[in-house]
Amino acid sequence: MLSLQKHRTQAQAKMAAADLDQSVFRFADVMGDKFEKEFLPKTAKLFATLYKTGNGLDKQGKKKWKRVRPPLADARIHPVTKYSSSGSYPSGHATFSYLSGIVLADMVPEKSEQIFARARAFGENRVIGGVHYPSDVAAGQRLATMIAVLIQQNPAFQNDYAAARAELRAELGVP
Repeated sequence: MLSLQKHRTQAQAKMAAADLDQSVFRFADVMGDKFEKEFLPKTAKLFATLYKTGNGLDKQGKKKWKRVRPPLADARIHPVTKYSSSGSYPSGHATFSYLSGIVLADMVPEKSEQIFARARAFGENRVIGGVHYPSDVAAGQRLATMIAVLIQQNPAFQNDYAAARAELRAELGVP
């Protein structure tokens, strides 16, 4: 953690701070200019539901393991962003970013490689920013994968997903 802190650039610190916002619209750098909340209400609703689902599950892990965050464990670590006093394991931001990445890549497979790279960066930014350990991010990725598998079986999700996918592909001009 201290080595990452020592070598992080201003650009990395800025991106880590910006990724504090748990919004699927942080993927706009991959999805394009038309990927904005006001143009995509069904998509925004779907990902708000995914956020609530992931958040509820990662909080259970935080409560169980009560892992102390890096800056609370070592005063030499200086985070670049705000952080919760809740446990650090698993990372809620990583859970959200990977879950969003999985669903976005399913909706727009033409951009899956870039989407997954952005999801990975979103999670890693929590480590670079000094508020999570790498294993917190890895746990968030695994939790997101489990959630993604389970939600596929939910009829309400299937309906919301189909509507959001159609809306998103139409807005992006992808056939």
